[in-house]
Amino acid sequence: LLTLTLTPLLHAKDFPYGKNHDYPAFQAIDLNKDDQLTATEIDKAASSLLTLDIDQDGIPSPVELGGPGQFFGWLRLQNTIRVMDRDGDTALSKSELANAPAQLKRLAAKGDGNGILSKHETYDPRETLGGGQTKADPEKGVGPMLEYIVNYPRPSKVIAPGSDPRAYQGYFLYTESGVSSDVQINTGTYLLHPSGKKVHEWKTKRYSPEGSAAYLLDNGNLLRNVAPSDWLAIEDFSVGAHGMVEILDWDGNVLWDYQRHEKGRHVLHHDIEPLANGNILLLSYEAKTPEQVAALGGKKATGIRWFEKILEIKPNLEDGSTEVVWEWDVTDHLIQDEHAELPNYGDPSAHPDRLDLNFIRPGERQFHFNSVDYHAGRDQLLVSSMNYGEVYIIDRKSGKIIYRWGNPAAYGMGTAADQIIAGQHDARWMDDDSLPHTGDFTVHNNRAGKLSGKTKAGPFAMGVTHSAILEVKLPASDGDSYPREAGKPFVGNITWQYKPEPLDSWYCPFMGCASRLPNGNTLVVNSHNKRVFEVTPKGEIVVNFHIPGPGRIFRVYKISSNHPALKRNLK
Repeated sequence: LLTLTLTPLLHAKDFPYGKNHDYPAFQAIDLNKDDQLTATEIDKAASSLLTLDIDQDGIPSPVELGGPGQFFGWLRLQNTIRVMDRDGDTALSKSELANAPAQLKRLAAKGDGNGILSKHETYDPRETLGGGQTKADPEKGVGPMLEYIVNYPRPSKVIAPGSDPRAYQGYFLYTESGVSSDVQINTGTYLLHPSGKKVHEWKTKRYSPEGSAAYLLDNGNLLRNVAPSDWLAIEDFSVGAHGMVEILDWDGNVLWDYQRHEKGRHVLHHDIEPLANGNILLLSYEAKTPEQVAALGGKKATGIRWFEKILEIKPNLEDGSTEVVWEWDVTDHLIQDEHAELPNYGDPSAHPDRLDLNFIRPGERQFHFNSVDYHAGRDQLLVSSMNYGEVYIIDRKSGKIIYRWGNPAAYGMGTAADQIIAGQHDARWMDDDSLPHTGDFTVHNNRAGKLSGKTKAGPFAMGVTHSAILEVKLPASDGDSYPREAGKPFVGNITWQYKPEPLDSWYCPFMGCASRLPNGNTLVVNSHNKRVFEVTPKGEIVVNFHIPGPGRIFRVYKISSNHPALKRNLK
């Protein structure tokens, strides 16, 4: 049974190691103590690490390796351990020890190519606690910052799943990933009973990066995104990248997978969407060189910038093949007003169906799409762009952007003061008539407003900002467009929203999701600390708990006990 808690999840403590880079794993491998690991020393890593095995059980434990450390993930911030520890438990199993030389050679290959690991190539500067601080002070190093993030906001009353009859009595489904210092640990997807008890899991031999979502299909199969390799292979991509989607049977056997993961070209990221016909919608980062960005009319780039593509694929579970049946490329829908000689030149305010390439300052990610949802009746896609602070409706037939909402300044129809959503995630159609609703879509508004009288911000604007859930009604549509008054931005009527009470009791700095339940309640997750809570239409909290242990959760869903897969497989 899960231990349900809302007490602080992290405690800064003094541990025997951690001062002046006194890290046993590195020192054990560094036989000649010259602060670098040669090819010969790397070849002997397995036997060298066993010198730390004080209890002689053949498995160097977290304590024997110098941990657990001042905060969750501290030990794995040492890249020597991070690359060897394949399952994320911060111990080194016998198989991990045997494979240690090969993994360390991978790490060496990412460096200057001389086959030697210097200290600066094996240590992550985030692992130190700035100034020796042990308090959760975001201004004093990343150690306290991580503790601050996981513990924020202040704890509140636990309401265990199943304890309040007003809560929807469904099963919880989620995929777990590591915290920022444990990216791509080997974890899995889990199903909890309405009471919170774990009743099933789909483990993975692959990796679960941040932004991992999972969907239970009616036939009992599980659709989810995973990473084909660990953090070392995926660090060349931007945030939320995973690179692979797979379908498993109830017992965890992989029936089919599809990979789009090529350095310097493209990678799947964030959300996936199963369709009724068996197809799947995917988001894909697409790399653009500085020259390509300039050819599009973009401001000067100093390296790769990640643009967006949406793919619809058709999986074949019989032969394992995949067919791309539809794709949407954001570069076909751009406008810019700085280079008149280019074909996409124009006034962004006169072309709200196109995205202003130069609206934001140049950065690694241009748009940062983080959710995609499909409305079969309208044949339209709903997409969230975190960087632009907008949601878009894309007509699947024409590919045109026929509606946008959240930040009219993004198309020259407003100012910063007119922005409604910011940092948002999980824009979702209200297209299921079995779910009570007054609007057309919901969105998890991460940065919904400022806290009165609060001026000192922690990381990710913590301490000065609160979150909200919005339900939005669209203007009446003629089927192919949503009307807009000439010279004015698109409008959307907020028909319901949830704001925390008090306002400083809930803030989700990144990720997060919200889903409407059959009884009218709304399920919400704070991804950064795995807090799950459920609110009634009146805003009353009827479930409130943390899923224990380190890690993060991109999405949590509640599934009816009448779901065909559960009726078939749970006894």
